[in-house]
Amino acid sequence: MKKHIYLPALAFLLAAGFTACNTDSLADMDNPKYMVTDETADIGMLFTNLEVNYSRRSAVTALRIPAGYAKYYATHSLIMPGDRYQYDGSYFNEPWDMFSNEAKMVVHILSVLEKENSPQMANNIAILNILKGAIFSWGTDVYGDIPYSEAGEAYLEGMLSPVFDAQQDIYRSILETLSSSCAALDESLPSWRTYDVIYKGDISAWRQFGYSLMLRMAMRMAAADPESARRYAEEAIKGGVILDNAANFSIPCVDNQNSERNPVAYAMIYNDPEKYWKLGADFVEALKDSDPRRKVILGGKLREDLPVPNSGIMNTYWWDDTAWDYTVDLQRGYPHGQDVQFAPYERIQKDFTRPSRYLFDYESPVVRLAAHEMYFCIAKAAALGWNTSGMTADDMYRQGVRANMTFYNSYPGVNRITDAEIDDYLAYRPYSEASLLREMWIANYMDPFQGWFYIRQWGPDLAPNINGVDMPRRMPYASSEQTRNEANYLAALARMGMPADVTLVGQFTYRCWWDVRK
Repeated sequence: MKKHIYLPALAFLLAAGFTACNTDSLADMDNPKYMVTDETADIGMLFTNLEVNYSRRSAVTALRIPAGYAKYYATHSLIMPGDRYQYDGSYFNEPWDMFSNEAKMVVHILSVLEKENSPQMANNIAILNILKGAIFSWGTDVYGDIPYSEAGEAYLEGMLSPVFDAQQDIYRSILETLSSSCAALDESLPSWRTYDVIYKGDISAWRQFGYSLMLRMAMRMAAADPESARRYAEEAIKGGVILDNAANFSIPCVDNQNSERNPVAYAMIYNDPEKYWKLGADFVEALKDSDPRRKVILGGKLREDLPVPNSGIMNTYWWDDTAWDYTVDLQRGYPHGQDVQFAPYERIQKDFTRPSRYLFDYESPVVRLAAHEMYFCIAKAAALGWNTSGMTADDMYRQGVRANMTFYNSYPGVNRITDAEIDDYLAYRPYSEASLLREMWIANYMDPFQGWFYIRQWGPDLAPNINGVDMPRRMPYASSEQTRNEANYLAALARMGMPADVTLVGQFTYRCWWDVRK
């Protein structure tokens, strides 16, 4: 049975013209008539807006690009260029929209509250600063150097050409702000509850999320700045991070208007997913190696006796479990980097494995940070010899595997993974450095951007695609920045070691500050 969750302020969101993948209605926020002030907008509703925008940011792009980089998916279709490591501006420019949407929103809302200078807003300011850290840390992990100190200041300060800050400076600033914001959160003071669709104003939950972001960032820069990374990792672990799936940072979705549905599920079904997306060959083979998640993630191959599928039939097949062969030994992933359709369309459907429809239901939540990630980060910190408050690498690895497998059990309709199956798997694959890296890869299947980030920083080293090309190390800047903000764009290229005439495709191979693993 489906559990219906109704978001507060949905009427406001729909009135603003939201669709599952369209946030253009906020792109003109620099216009005074959209300016966030006490006179022109309800700040609480805008906070809801901010949470929803951040949570849904690039959810579909994640499927089309980094999910291919991380080898979760592969396809012959041009709608998903990721596994072929090709460039398509219509997809690659989308993450940059964070600057004209949620990044601008958080800067403006913070400006209003800080000017108000009310002690009653102290928690809300701290929460907004934590959200700001989540927004910009994600952006800098995608691109490297980005506008930060002057981002979102176009209307407030007349800053139309913001500088690109160095990633290490962005990290330093965000981590300092997370530290002070987590310390500032006070259960005795009020906070937005009705408008908070993530944690309902639960201050302890927001503190956990803040420290979890701190640990994520600390472990990401562990090789680039180990001294600072250790200090912040130990602070985050001591402060308390998310170690229970009930505390995961996730946005609820509901099968109603398109703007309320899970954006990935909506895109998959709307775009006839079986035609375009198949699980990747390397990923399928990894799951077939005694991994109980195979019965959750592998969505089967189309039965041989069914008619040749057309678009309409395929949408019907998506919902029909009897149309698919789920025999594990027969599952086969699509080759990574296939430039052309190398087999007839019918054979692609009947020879290769689709994603499970139960993980991409219209009402599936969008999860941006989950407990398994924190367990694995603590395991890595313990392996480095850092103070993890007595938590060992072996135990945290085991807890992380368990947290990820039970996480999937929360999806209605899936084949549940039992405790006995988890125990057997942990006996088959005990803790080791290689096992930890493998688990970080597998566990981040539902969050491909984070999967790609961790592969870049920790591993595992995935094989090149069939064309012998290695995984891209960053996404290219939005093409518009070359002319709209040329001087600062060129300065960022130079600081990151790129020549001024580097092509957008050429930007794939350059690394950001924390990506130093060879």
